[in-house]
Amino acid sequence: MLITDYLTTKWRDDGKMRDYLRPKTLFGPENCTEYFDKACKWDKAGRPACINGRWLKAGETAITIDTVERDATFRLLFSTGWTPTNRIQALAQQLARKAGIGRMSEVPALAAWRGIWKQAAEQAAKE
Repeated sequence: MLITDYLTTKWRDDGKMRDYLRPKTLFGPENCTEYFDKACKWDKAGRPACINGRWLKAGETAITIDTVERDATFRLLFSTGWTPTNRIQALAQQLARKAGIGRMSEVPALAAWRGIWKQAAEQAAKE
């Protein structure tokens, strides 16, 4: 049961690996020992969630990035009269100004903006 819980948590959102959630794969002699060892470590760690192929650490929350909002906000960021409508936008605006995004060309600015938006989303989640 522990192996199935572990691998279901790990693979259920992974389109490629989800197909391997079957008894032959989970309990086959070539995989079972390795999966059992990993499942025991996962259980001792408190059964953390797996988000986008990454195990969350204790106390860590999953951050979902709304890419549509992120990209729309980037286009509005330096518009005259635009004001943030939520905490993530406000934090991202402050971080973007500190990073000097307004002085960058579009491609590097957009790349920097993605990191800034992620940082703002993480900070807003902690508040």
